[in-house]
Amino acid sequence: MLYRRLSALLLGAGMVAGLGAAEPGPDPIQVRFWADEIEVTGAMPDKRTAHRWLMAIFAAQGRRGVCDRLTIDPGRAMIELPSIDEMAGLILELSLSTTDGCLTITPGSIAVSGLTDSQVTHAAFAARLQLIDGRHAGRLAVNRICIVTEDELKLAYPNRPRPVLNPEPLPIAPVLLADAELGPPPAPLIAAPIAQALVAQPLAAGVMTATAAASVLPPALTPSPTVVEPAAAPDKAGAFEALAPVGFEQNTYLVRSDQFRPIDAAIDRIRALPADAGPVVVRGYPDEPGRYEFGTWLGQSRAASVSKLIEEAGIPVERLRIEAAQTRRRDPHLGKVVILIPKPPTMTAVEASPPPVPAPGDPM
Repeated sequence: MLYRRLSALLLGAGMVAGLGAAEPGPDPIQVRFWADEIEVTGAMPDKRTAHRWLMAIFAAQGRRGVCDRLTIDPGRAMIELPSIDEMAGLILELSLSTTDGCLTITPGSIAVSGLTDSQVTHAAFAARLQLIDGRHAGRLAVNRICIVTEDELKLAYPNRPRPVLNPEPLPIAPVLLADAELGPPPAPLIAAPIAQALVAQPLAAGVMTATAAASVLPPALTPSPTVVEPAAAPDKAGAFEALAPVGFEQNTYLVRSDQFRPIDAAIDRIRALPADAGPVVVRGYPDEPGRYEFGTWLGQSRAASVSKLIEEAGIPVERLRIEAAQTRRRDPHLGKVVILIPKPPTMTAVEASPPPVPAPGDPM
């Protein structure tokens, strides 16, 4: 009788514990860039979604292979999985610009991590995550890209761990490590997070301002531009004529081949100007409105790329003036470079009227 009572109590306790146990959450999606190949894990709702993710990873992987460890399980997949069209840019940027990178997507966050020696790469990831954060209000965009030295990037990074079947016996007794499943941990990397780009300085009347502590501009694109507001631009006064703009892809300053035609047309117009016509303004715009260092650098670099092509066509660099535009609102010129040429001065009515004809008998 005592045995039956104990069994019933244990069975009831087990049922209560089973009912009270929390259901496991959805499997996170993780794209891990090992030194030898790329590993993708997680649960997908259907085969079509998994196939699109794999195709995007194959397109960004370069020469490394892809280890597919995805599972098709609608019950374990996230309900609002981000589209691969939004994640393709992050995957390509991790493959090309970072070392030991990783993209992790959970129900509450979208995080990127990796190592780089460029502040421009860190700023590019921050810009991409800012756009993604605006589209997914329920997820937190986390930038864990760490800036290291060039020597630290040359260190050997781990390959994807693989299980070994029937390993040979070790010549010495193994050392048991409690928290290291993959063997002894590698030598730690001494890497500090990105420094604060803005340093607050006090002004009069207790107003705080922010000045740039270190520029993210590469040495090749530092033409010391003039930062202007479109509302105060010289072309608004009617002294300049805006030519056809030059378009750019997002987050890049490389001129596409289909944009050479407006540049060639602008070169012909510049050559036709008189020598004393004044400077030609080459104004670059960022992709998004606002005042931030990456947007200024992007607009400056785009204007410098177009100016270099104009200079290679024989136009003296002294006739060009590079400007990086900043705008607080949506502008039709965002993502473009506008070339402004000076208009010829208009003649007044007195200057345009012919000289008076002398009357007969008047002295000439």
